Amino acid sequence: MTNYTTDTYQIKRDILHFSNKMSNCTRKPTQKLCQDMCYGILSARNCFLSAVARQLKETESTKLNNTVDRLSNNLSKLDKEEIQKIKENYFKEVTKYLPEDYVVVLNDDTELNKEYSKKLEDLCVIKDASSQVDRLVNGYMVCEYAALSKDSKTPISLYSKVYSTSSRTFISENHETLIGENEVINLLEKTKRKPIFVRDRGYDANEYLARDIKDDIKFVTRLKKNRSLLFKDKSRLLKDVALSRKGKIATKLMYRGNNTECYVSYTKVKLPAYKEKEVTLVTIHGLSDDDFPMMLLTNIDVKNKESAEYIVRLYFLRWRVEEYFKAKKAFNWENSLLRTIDSMNNLNLFLTLSMFYLTTIIEKMNTNLLSIIILEKANLLKDKLLVYLSAISTGVFEILKYAKSGIRKWQDIESRDKYRQLCLKL
Repeated sequence: MTNYTTDTYQIKRDILHFSNKMSNCTRKPTQKLCQDMCYGILSARNCFLSAVARQLKETESTKLNNTVDRLSNNLSKLDKEEIQKIKENYFKEVTKYLPEDYVVVLNDDTELNKEYSKKLEDLCVIKDASSQVDRLVNGYMVCEYAALSKDSKTPISLYSKVYSTSSRTFISENHETLIGENEVINLLEKTKRKPIFVRDRGYDANEYLARDIKDDIKFVTRLKKNRSLLFKDKSRLLKDVALSRKGKIATKLMYRGNNTECYVSYTKVKLPAYKEKEVTLVTIHGLSDDDFPMMLLTNIDVKNKESAEYIVRLYFLRWRVEEYFKAKKAFNWENSLLRTIDSMNNLNLFLTLSMFYLTTIIEKMNTNLLSIIILEKANLLKDKLLVYLSAISTGVFEILKYAKSGIRKWQDIESRDKYRQLCLKL
């Protein structure tokens, strides 16, 4: 029979050890907040502060709404220097799980749907991408950059920011994206690593492409059909160039759940916005129903069949960021009831820490006994998954739901004598 008490004890200890690393060299209230939020989010599998407060199971004399108020106040008043220190500690740990040279960085935006909200700070209009029908709702945009880990290729967030297009400080979505890109480049440069940015069609813009070609920042970007390129020094529509390629390299790709045979071609082109350097157009034939090829642009050198297939497989790794968003939103992130953008970003920070904790378990999945136990408790429907974040979060939740107490006894909380009013004896 499984000893749930032992498993619960081990996970509690592991989460506290992890959160102490994340909050190292910060003040005691910040350390306690980090412990409470990481444990509460993972054990409740929920971002609601009320759900987090219930999992903390504080003393009987402490009312639930008092715990919620404390968490809410601490999130809204979290000092910027403390946030920066947590981020530095986080990235220090993240680098242990990244490749030593080039790091594949998946860049994509998602949204927080606040359809029924009216009084939140700087609410803006967004497109609800999760809906089958295109519709506009109230909400916020989220800019995300996630690196793939070296072993399991699990997405690890390097930059995540909630922002509003209605804010006074907002300039443009492209500006927000470039801020994130610069931060990721600077972070990786500190550890002598270089990024390879993998992007979808939404980032087919000269503002990104020309800048990356000029600065020799490696990228793989899917192109739109209406783009023009310089082919043999003549301006040509992209679709005409793509259709002229026959696809001489036969390969197989996992596409929409099927192992699909396709054909790949590549040719040298130039970007009209920056003509000084040649780049490579890679076309993939046989994937779409209308026989129109998928088109990728890259400044990585493509010389033969192996390097062309490498570019194609790099792009198909991009789908893992969608799994990351799916796992993140499973924590009820969209429905959190915080009112200010600063509080939302601070909650996003602790959720990012929690997601990274799950990644550390995945990276040790075949060697660490605790990781194996967590995976067993997840009770998977499939033997093999591309991204295990949702499965591991389920396993952690299934074990911690047997916990009869929170983590208060594990925390270093200063005890004080009860305050006594001075009085005179009459």
